[in-house]
Amino acid sequence: MGGQGKTTLAEAVYKEISSEFESSWFLQNVREKVEKQGKESLRNEPFSKLLNSDVDIGTPSVGSTLTQDRLKKKKVLVVLDDVDKSDQIDCMGIGDFGYGSKTIITSRNRQVLVSGRADTIHMVKKLNEKDSLQLFSTFAFKQSNPAVDFQDLSLRFVNYTQGNPLALKVLGSDLYKRTIRYWESKVKMLKDMSPRQTNFRGFEK
Repeated sequence: MGGQGKTTLAEAVYKEISSEFESSWFLQNVREKVEKQGKESLRNEPFSKLLNSDVDIGTPSVGSTLTQDRLKKKKVLVVLDDVDKSDQIDCMGIGDFGYGSKTIITSRNRQVLVSGRADTIHMVKKLNEKDSLQLFSTFAFKQSNPAVDFQDLSLRFVNYTQGNPLALKVLGSDLYKRTIRYWESKVKMLKDMSPRQTNFRGFEK
């Protein structure tokens, strides 16, 4: 499910270790950008960054022997965020990166990572009820615990989100300084919907 914090964790790791590499690149929203640009066009951007020069690869493979040789000589860090097909991983030429290089991939589909031959797969777990309530309260009340009159309603929203950080943030922000009547109407509106049916990114707007 989206909003579990996969991208946030990948960003944190990227910032922590990127200085250990000769070049690094964080490619966000791969799925969305592939739909708009196509795989071959999209990879020109990170390859140009990694090689510090303009690269134009218009073929399914990585390209010229010169490009491959240059990549194999560089220790790079690449993050591919929100990949939904394994061929998007292959297209990025991960096998052509130099010794010691690392690639971090986020995906909603475990099989994509399996098919993409990931060495290690980590599943981002949902928040427990205590942490969920604290995160929700941070946005709904600007404090770590819900206001007394809103405790039961807060728990109903927390249970609805199933520990999804994005959902907790979006719903909490929307409910900030709202009346209890508004809270009750929002609970009724969400009652028959699962978090997977709710577009929280659109809701946020």
